[in-house]
Amino acid sequence: MSTAPESISTRMRERHHLSGDTDVRIKYVTASSPLFDPDRREYAVVANTADVDLDHEVVLPKGALPSNGGSMDYFLRNRKLFWGHNYEGLSIGQLSRDPSLKRKGWFLRMRISKTGFGNDLVAMMSDGMYPGASIGFVPFESHTPTPTEVKAFGDHDLIHTAWQWLETSLTHMPCNPACQAVSEVVATETALARAAADGKIAWKSAIRMGLEGRKVWPTRGPAIPRTRDRGRRRKIVIVMN
Repeated sequence: MSTAPESISTRMRERHHLSGDTDVRIKYVTASSPLFDPDRREYAVVANTADVDLDHEVVLPKGALPSNGGSMDYFLRNRKLFWGHNYEGLSIGQLSRDPSLKRKGWFLRMRISKTGFGNDLVAMMSDGMYPGASIGFVPFESHTPTPTEVKAFGDHDLIHTAWQWLETSLTHMPCNPACQAVSEVVATETALARAAADGKIAWKSAIRMGLEGRKVWPTRGPAIPRTRDRGRRRKIVIVMN
């Protein structure tokens, strides 16, 4: 999607010292042929494509280039990466190389930080659960697509041809028509719950990565708080306010 939820928009404006009426947007892209090196803690993924998103918008990758009226200076100076555009606590990593514009879109190579959450993220990626990327940007030039653009990118309502790249976050949230199916989202949550139940990652990391609250997850005794029936198979309920 391109239009950011108001809570995320507000956080981004405050984080980047933007005025309250700045049009801040985000776009999610699921992991497509990701590259992951657990020893170096490096993750490489496409962060922006020209696919039509859920808001029926297109964010042209080349629109970030200064030669096309865009701007990347702020992002390249900052280089930090976040989880879900949430700035509480430490960043989850930073760029290990400058972004490169490939045929599919912007390709990012990053190094995951050695923090509790970073370690849990590496553990989940080592098990094959790869997060997608989400860019935060400010549109500079946008217009209703021409017939030629509709033919090139598919049916959409708005195309962003020049934009300022503010930041990039990793996320398991689904995105455009090439995004995760509902079944894959459920599979992701189940994988998170099992990893936490088996003690591979912390429960708070699983929730931060997208484990929904008010759901019941099966687990085994050793990985959860002790109870009188320790060792028996039982269920835990994760509740988030």
